[in-house]
Amino acid sequence: MSLNDILKQRGLMSLKEYDELMQNQSFISTGYKEIDEIICPDGGGFPRGCLSEICGMSRCGKSRFMRDICLRPEIKALYIDTENALSTKEYNWLKKNGVDVIAEQLLENIWGVVNDAIDEELYDLIVVDSIGATDTQAERDDDNTLSMSTNVQRAKIMSKWLRGLNSHIMGKKTALVFVNHLKQAVGQYAGLAKPCGKSIDFHCMVQLQCSGADSTITQSNKKDFNVLCTKTRYNIVKQKCKVKIDLNPYKPIMSIG
Repeated sequence: MSLNDILKQRGLMSLKEYDELMQNQSFISTGYKEIDEIICPDGGGFPRGCLSEICGMSRCGKSRFMRDICLRPEIKALYIDTENALSTKEYNWLKKNGVDVIAEQLLENIWGVVNDAIDEELYDLIVVDSIGATDTQAERDDDNTLSMSTNVQRAKIMSKWLRGLNSHIMGKKTALVFVNHLKQAVGQYAGLAKPCGKSIDFHCMVQLQCSGADSTITQSNKKDFNVLCTKTRYNIVKQKCKVKIDLNPYKPIMSIG
């Protein structure tokens, strides 16, 4: 009995199928050549069929950056707004440009929606913005608002979801991107921390850390957007670049290609 026979008996993909999958890796460009190249020198971006993360301090421009990618006409995108942060005008602008938008905070519901959308291959790009604004059913049911157990529960649910995510997203056309907050931790060994611990760090293929822009500016001003690639499976890590991003949310969106 060959290895392919064993794989077939267990309902797994053959060596040939896996080889074809690995040879056909494609990316959704960020729209900036400099950022794409620090992810993958052959022309990268957010990889399809994989999980990516973009993180940074509050108001650094990460949400604006991701919305601009969603708005490109060649991309069918789902934007999950967990922060209830969109104005009516901005929501209408996303809708006008073909972006599907939902507002949901419960992590279990986001889990189900994302998995089903990936299975059906409805979207090229799914953005969850952000992880820090999600909660769990256990957290809602907990009368003790100061309990640390709710944070642990959220991390456990996130970790469980991500462990099973590969079976849904591998080989699909969808790129899934989590937007996450960096914040100052409290305690003896205080530093920068993110919600849900390190579960996303472990499972993601690409991780970008950004800083520099001031997203409170809503005119057509362009501001520096510093990007550090802290994880990539396609290039040397810890490379960085600086680009100018336009913080005007209603500028014309250009196709990339």
